[in-house]
Amino acid sequence: MLSKPSINRLISGILIFIPIAFFYSFVWKNALGIPFQDDIDGILGALKDLIQAPDLSQKYQVSITQDDEHRVFFDRFITYILFLFNGSVNLKTHLFIGCLLILGIFSLLVYSFRKANLPLWGLIPVSFLLFQIQYYEGIFWNMIPCQNFAVLFFAFLTSFLVSQQKQSGFVLAFFTAFVATISSGNGMLTFVPCVFILFYQRRWKSLGLWVVWMATCIAFYFHNLVIPAFRPKLSDNLVQYPKIIIADFFAFIGEFFDPGKGFSLNTRGAISIFFGVLILAWIFIFAKKMYHDFFTKKYAELSDNQNTMVFWMGGIIFIIATAAIFSVARAGNGFSAVLISRYKLNMALLVILVYCSIFNLATIRGQKIVFILGLCLGVFSNVSSYLQHTTTVQNFRKDLITDAFTWENGRNLPSSPIYFSNKKLVDETLSFNLQNGYYHFPETVLSTLKNQILRDTLTQILPQNLDTKITETTDYLTISNNNYTQGNQQDDGVYVVLKSEKECHVFPMRQRKNGIKRLFLQQQFYGQGFDSESILKKGLALGRYKLGVIEVKNGQKSVSFTSKIIEIQHSLK
Repeated sequence: MLSKPSINRLISGILIFIPIAFFYSFVWKNALGIPFQDDIDGILGALKDLIQAPDLSQKYQVSITQDDEHRVFFDRFITYILFLFNGSVNLKTHLFIGCLLILGIFSLLVYSFRKANLPLWGLIPVSFLLFQIQYYEGIFWNMIPCQNFAVLFFAFLTSFLVSQQKQSGFVLAFFTAFVATISSGNGMLTFVPCVFILFYQRRWKSLGLWVVWMATCIAFYFHNLVIPAFRPKLSDNLVQYPKIIIADFFAFIGEFFDPGKGFSLNTRGAISIFFGVLILAWIFIFAKKMYHDFFTKKYAELSDNQNTMVFWMGGIIFIIATAAIFSVARAGNGFSAVLISRYKLNMALLVILVYCSIFNLATIRGQKIVFILGLCLGVFSNVSSYLQHTTTVQNFRKDLITDAFTWENGRNLPSSPIYFSNKKLVDETLSFNLQNGYYHFPETVLSTLKNQILRDTLTQILPQNLDTKITETTDYLTISNNNYTQGNQQDDGVYVVLKSEKECHVFPMRQRKNGIKRLFLQQQFYGQGFDSESILKKGLALGRYKLGVIEVKNGQKSVSFTSKIIEIQHSLK
């Protein structure tokens, strides 16, 4: 029979595991493996160059070649490893490997938490805060997990290795810091928290070596680096937008509490700034406590608990430094650049580190209060992230499905109008990888309907619930419906076809979403009716387009063409 402490640990372990299991099952189910925007040149374009590079030296040069203002070594390393194992690159696997790095960061937090002799149940809120989809864009954009998540992982790992005061760990940290540096622009900041850690632990000789290595790696990063013309100089932003930079910084720190796109940008920014101020206020108190300990305790007296706090402070410093650099670099764009989903993993980790530090410093009774508050925040933010963003994730998946179909059958990418300014590069990159078998589009709900969509079909009268309204302006057209009810299976919904003698395009419809009240009263996630995103008319070739409707509902698929005609008289093609 299990003892009471064993039962408590078992229950704690189960509660910690639940959000992790749900998160990764959600990621695997909804990830698709179709390239989106930067994936084409950043992954598939790099794969082409890696394959064609004649030797290891040239392959290494390709792996550190800049992408915009970043070097993305780890992204390209994973790309080439997958190619070596399979002869092709599965972007879904690539994405999932990057997402597993979040589990790596969690493991470091668990180890440090337990080494500080803190109870396992205290980690339950950490699991709920971390394993959610508030940062969905970073999860499902194929290139981002092995770039942004990788930098966070290597930064945290480096601080952890240095904080352990072991020679082997310190040596390994030289390598992990270098990998972080060449894996994304903010990777250079990995060195900053380690300077603090070494100084705090009074390891003066190691600090000197670290500073030399830091200067070497940063010089290496900037060697032959060309900042793109569309990126303004940091010095120019500091002079032109000082007030915006300050507001962006506080908003970035507090963006975990961003209520989402249902609110105005100013409201979202104000709420984020408010919580950013609260977070920084606690960090100041935490830093003051560590400052006091530094001058009242000798080096030999640093306990495992204190070294854990040093590691946590290292993580805090890295995220704050990232927020500061980002606020300056994107100052010209205001809150719209700060409150972006893909950056919110940084702030989830910051909130977690704040929680851990408060929990650690609290009394036993205080720990229970901190735990309850952390658990309420974790469960609420976790559940609300799925309620708020599942629709966005499913719509993005449908965008990728129609991108793949339309590119194969009409050389267009409906979700990315920027395609037309890079058409030659995109088409050559995709064609090279597809023709040589280095990449394959995955099977989708449209794959089995290809013949029905492309062949000449008779005009049919649509059921009333599928009847569509077309609204045209000079540059765009939109399609809407007020009666349709979507099915419950993955990728269910309506897709609209625009078909001419030369081209065939498919666009996903956005099913309207029920509010929270109706969701709980009627157990229906989606409401009636759908709308399209604005369709760029110039993205279609000249001609007359017949409108068709694809319905995918609970395993059943149908394709119907109507008598409605859309005429395109001006085109980018």
